[in-house]
Amino acid sequence: MKGWNTAYLNMILSAGLATESVAAHVTQRVRWARGMIQILRMDNPLLAKGLSFTQRLCYLNSMLHFMYAAPRLIFLLSPLTYLLLGQVNIPGRWLTILTYAMPHLILAIITNSRLQGHKRHSFWSEVYETILSPFIFLPTWLAMLNPKLGKFNVTQKGSQQDGRFDSAMARPFLVLLLLNLIGLGLAVMRYLYWNTDHRDTVIVNAIWVLFNMIILGVTVAVCLEKRQRRGSNPTSVLKTLNLLILGMTALQEIQ
Repeated sequence: MKGWNTAYLNMILSAGLATESVAAHVTQRVRWARGMIQILRMDNPLLAKGLSFTQRLCYLNSMLHFMYAAPRLIFLLSPLTYLLLGQVNIPGRWLTILTYAMPHLILAIITNSRLQGHKRHSFWSEVYETILSPFIFLPTWLAMLNPKLGKFNVTQKGSQQDGRFDSAMARPFLVLLLLNLIGLGLAVMRYLYWNTDHRDTVIVNAIWVLFNMIILGVTVAVCLEKRQRRGSNPTSVLKTLNLLILGMTALQEIQ
C-alpha cells in the first residue's frame, strides 16, 4: 500500500524451530488462521488503496486460505446426510454429478501435482487440512464476525515428546470415523432393502464414505506421537554450521 516491493533471494537467511506435537502445531495454526481473518476484516485488500489488481487477488487468496475448514467438514459429513438420515445431499442423477465433479477433481490433483512437484502431495494435503479443520473452524468464523476476539499465545518449541497417543486431539476424528463406519453399515441395508430403486446413489455415497474413512484413519494415526530422543549427530551439527555461515555471508553481501 506504501509502494514497497518484494524480491526473492535464493539463499537461506534464517533457521528456526518447528512445533514438536500435533497439539502445538494446531495451536500455532489456529493463531495464524485467526490473524489472517483479522487482517482481512481490518485491512481488506479489495478496499485498500495503492494495490494493483493482482496484488489484491494475491493478498485475498492468502487471507481466505484458512477458511477451508467449513468446506472440509462439509465434505466429511455430506455422505452421512444420505446414509444416516436418508436426505439427498447433492440433487441430481449420480452419473450427471460424476460427469461434472470427476473432471474437476482430476484436474485439481494434476494441477497441484504440477505446481508443487515433490514438495506437497494431494493426499497429504487432504490429511493436513482434515487435522486442522475442527479446530480452526470456530476461531476463523468468530474472527470474521469480530476481529478483536482472541489473544496471542506463544507456541512451545524445543520440548521432548514421550510417544503417547493424544486422545484429546484425536477425539473429533474418532467421532467422525465412528459415524462414517455406521454410515457404511447402513449403506448395506439401503442397498439390499431400503433404497433398492437408488442403488447407484448408495454405491456413490458408500465410496465417498470409504475415502473419508481412509483420510480420518490416517488423521487418527497422526495423533500417535513419536517418542523423541535427543542425541548428538555430527552431520546435523555440520549442517547447522553451514547454514549459519551461509546466512552471515548473505547478510554481508546485502550490506
